[in-house]
Amino acid sequence: MQSCEDTEKCNVFVWCGNPDGCQNADVDVIPYKSCDLKFSYAIGSGSPNPEVWASGSDVDFTSGVV
Repeated sequence: MQSCEDTEKCNVFVWCGNPDGCQNADVDVIPYKSCDLKFSYAIGSGSPNPEVWASGSDVDFTSGVV
């Protein structure tokens, strides 16, 4: 989250905390401890509640907004 806060044009982050890697919707395996910093226009437009795609103990990624 701090890296996103420190990066211009970043308001969304995704981090992989699974030692086996994390699988995304494209069936790619994202390496352990990798972080993807992103920008979402929906968040930037003041949307109060971002859409949640999945949650729970079976979800490998940790994500959030700043």
